[in-house]
Amino acid sequence: MIEATSISGGILQQAMLSVELSYDCPLNPVDGFALIKNTSTEDKEIPELGTAVLQFKYKCNGRSDVVIATGVYIKSNGKSVPLSLD
Repeated sequence: MIEATSISGGILQQAMLSVELSYDCPLNPVDGFALIKNTSTEDKEIPELGTAVLQFKYKCNGRSDVVIATGVYIKSNGKSVPLSLD
């Protein structure tokens, strides 16, 4: 996704690796990984950079675990985050 306005712009890259879905769990994938990479600028002079790797587990709770995160996502390291797929 690319978004740009007169004072901001950004690129958000996403990838899913070895992701498994299950018919009995509509809230989240049950296995695999996702990668999110953010490069953007707002009305600030420095760019916002961040990368996060998420791991899906068979818990069917609508959440994913952050395996490692850098930049703007660094405070998410080791946390369980909501996916909001429902």
